[in-house]
Amino acid sequence: MLQLRPQVILNCLRRSRPCSLCQDYLKNLIEDAGDYRDTQDALAVVIEVANHANDTMKQGDNFQKLMQIQYSLNGHHEIVQPGRVFLKEGILMKLSRKVMQPRMFFLFNDALLYTTPVQSGMYKLNNMLSLAGMKVRKPTQEAYQNELKIESVERSFILSASSATERDEWLEAISRAIEEYAKKRITFCPSRSLDEADSENKEEVSPLGSKAPIWIPDTRATMCMICTSEFTLTWRRHHCRACGKIVCQACSSNKYGLDYLKNQPARVCEHCFQELQKL
Repeated sequence: MLQLRPQVILNCLRRSRPCSLCQDYLKNLIEDAGDYRDTQDALAVVIEVANHANDTMKQGDNFQKLMQIQYSLNGHHEIVQPGRVFLKEGILMKLSRKVMQPRMFFLFNDALLYTTPVQSGMYKLNNMLSLAGMKVRKPTQEAYQNELKIESVERSFILSASSATERDEWLEAISRAIEEYAKKRITFCPSRSLDEADSENKEEVSPLGSKAPIWIPDTRATMCMICTSEFTLTWRRHHCRACGKIVCQACSSNKYGLDYLKNQPARVCEHCFQELQKL
């Protein structure tokens, strides 16, 4: 068996299914056979070597993908980072105030990168959103079932996929990435259990002004969401920078320093102004 073992390993590594030869050989041995224990040891070595080879190949493929994304961005941006893993990419429509605009998204295990296509294969970087504190959810209205709501500290917005299936794929991918990222962060806080962290994430309500709100699109409000006055060419829409609601000028005459804007004064509605003063 000492002469067979290196040959078994070599043959296994040359096959598309590295462990199958050892496994088949082991099945045809009785436990009392002299080669049984040696074959078990050989199989363990094959599995370890094959797993290491697969991990190495995956790391190489991931590095190449990160470099490809980095080279596709206008300007100099450090996309390649230790521990960063590419997960998913695709074009989604970003709902702006008045129109839908195509954006290219790249999901990593620690961040969501969103860009604007500028030419064939090239993109302009808009923002790199950390998964820390990020929330993703579906709309409650049936009329918007292809949409996805992203909430993060830096930016929050509504995205629209080409179908509900594509929307659900992105929802699952981002949700899983956020969950895995949170678990990884827990390992650096041994005093907190995973159950406690999950409970906090579910129950946590961010203080008003600490995160960028999702702006309600202009087309979805024909009147002020506070006083219900009709909007016209002269009586224009304004967005509250704290809650994202569409309000009129009279209902948004105040400004307040918001945390997510580094305490720069920003237009807020009457309701938010009153709540912010209580904080």
